[in-house]
Amino acid sequence: MGEEKAQGLGRLVTNSEIAACFLEMAALLELKGIEGFKLRAYLRAAQSIESHPEPLADLWQRGKLRDVRGVGEAFELKIEAIIATGTCPQLEELRKAIPQTVLGMMRIPGVGPKTAALVWRELGVSTLEELEQAANDGRLAGLRGLGPKRAEAVLAGIASVRSWGGRVPIAHAKPLADAIVRELATYPGVVGVQAAGSP
Repeated sequence: MGEEKAQGLGRLVTNSEIAACFLEMAALLELKGIEGFKLRAYLRAAQSIESHPEPLADLWQRGKLRDVRGVGEAFELKIEAIIATGTCPQLEELRKAIPQTVLGMMRIPGVGPKTAALVWRELGVSTLEELEQAANDGRLAGLRGLGPKRAEAVLAGIASVRSWGGRVPIAHAKPLADAIVRELATYPGVVGVQAAGSP
């Protein structure tokens, strides 16, 4: 049964991929205004999963997911779904509720979940381009708690993000890099594959 379960995606899901799902859920929950214990539980679980020495897919096959620190019944069910399908219903519900572009605005230095949620709800801004326009035309500065200096800082942050050449946060990049490494390693004649990049 365990072997059958593990074949849901045709390959084993890595701890990094599972942790990335939990980090994304935490970010989306924060955008929805969730704070406190629930949010910290997702962040702690992601950290624990990422650093766990044994693949969670192996633990799942043996019915031992709850041996991982921070994983109770609710997280166990989410992990089982992620291993089987690559996602879970809770993550998909959050993705439907909040545009991914709003999450992407949090790449800008100084734009955290509260600011991203505020501009999305109050101004209908959900993309980098819309945020830049709102900062340039004064709408951003007019929001409660922001002001002209924050608007200028956001513009500087947008310029900084663009100068990175579209760099992606490690939480998003690592699962993709891991999947590519695994795929390349299956090709005949490949001796070794390793992901690399600048910090």
